[in-house]
Amino acid sequence: MSAADTALLTEHLTYRPIAVIDDIINSINLLAFRAIDALEKGLLAAPPASIGFTPTSTSSAEDVATQCQHEIEYGVYKLETLLNAKIDKNFDKMEIYLLRNVFAVPADVRDWIRLSHYEGLDFSAVDENGGAKKNVKAEDGTEMEIDTEDDGRPSLAFLQKKGNLTKDGKHPIATTTEFALTQLPALKQLLDNLGPRLKELSEGDGMDGMVGEQEKSWRRERLEFIEKETRRHLESVRGLELGAQGEVRDGEWQGEGRKLGNGEVEDLEKVVGMFETHAAPPQGDGDAMDEGA
Repeated sequence: MSAADTALLTEHLTYRPIAVIDDIINSINLLAFRAIDALEKGLLAAPPASIGFTPTSTSSAEDVATQCQHEIEYGVYKLETLLNAKIDKNFDKMEIYLLRNVFAVPADVRDWIRLSHYEGLDFSAVDENGGAKKNVKAEDGTEMEIDTEDDGRPSLAFLQKKGNLTKDGKHPIATTTEFALTQLPALKQLLDNLGPRLKELSEGDGMDGMVGEQEKSWRRERLEFIEKETRRHLESVRGLELGAQGEVRDGEWQGEGRKLGNGEVEDLEKVVGMFETHAAPPQGDGDAMDEGA
């Protein structure tokens, strides 16, 4: 079904053709649901023995009733699923048939159809006035652009308001010029003083002009920063062990140890003397050995 057919039939029927088919299918689904619901209620209300579930010697009446209810619910569910599938399949075919054959307008007839509310309308005036409508639209666009430009003018209107600047003065421009001329010598003097300073800053590092304690403080901070970063590099990257004054310590010499007292020194001398006495051989034994030889 083409878009032209849909538009024509919708305008003629005042509703879409597919809405009629949907209403038919919804009505059939509602009837099928009611039939399935009535069937389930009737089977559940019937005694189990009347629909083939008779109790045996090994099963009680409650077990048979439970089994009967389960079979009814399962069977009704399968019946509902099968019925819905059949309805969808067959009514899809009906929908295609209706859209192609019933709710359709032949192509050779479509251009000759005129609905009742189109009777007496003259469309020739629309074609004749097409150029005039274009001109009107163009003029409307031009007016909109002009209005947009005019909206921006009030935001700059304050520039033309002089206020009380010229209320009590006859020559405001001359007065302003005289005041500007009186300030020129002072500005020239400032420029002369700043010229050499700017040259020094561009050529040097910006600290040549400092003297006295200010220069010493800056140089001291710079030296401390360089020493600190150099020490950190040697200890973390090179793996060296540095002393308090920056001296390098190796594995054998670890700097000055603690100082010994007089008593400790005398005790050490006694211990050394005892080792020397026991280590020296006696003189008499040496002569006897020489004579025996």
